[in-house]
Amino acid sequence: MVSKEVGDSQVRFKNRKALSRRRHDDTLVLADGQNGDWTPHDLRRMGATMMQALGVSLDVIDRCQNHVLAGSRVRRHYLYHDYAEEKKRAWNLLGDRPSAVLSSTYDHQPTESMMSFPAYAATGSLPLS
Repeated sequence: MVSKEVGDSQVRFKNRKALSRRRHDDTLVLADGQNGDWTPHDLRRMGATMMQALGVSLDVIDRCQNHVLAGSRVRRHYLYHDYAEEKKRAWNLLGDRPSAVLSSTYDHQPTESMMSFPAYAATGSLPLS
């Protein structure tokens, strides 16, 4: 359902006639459409990449994305920790990042990459809140 909504809001890239009872506009076209259309999967990839840049462990990122983890059946049978606190911290870190970037108090240098996180890189540790 979400994929259809996103696609219907990027008709510039769709080679089809307008479908009845569906949105048909370019409200979700980004950067004037220079990079083509995007999908909800692109948001998953971006979120995972940002979590990784924030120092979240790959195991926690996988669990945030509901990935089935590889490993022995015995391990999956006996280990039931749900990583709820770790996932909560990871989602909070990810959620705080856009707010920090958009905040007028965030000192964002024009040459600084959006994927660099100086506050975390400088200390080498993540905030626990």
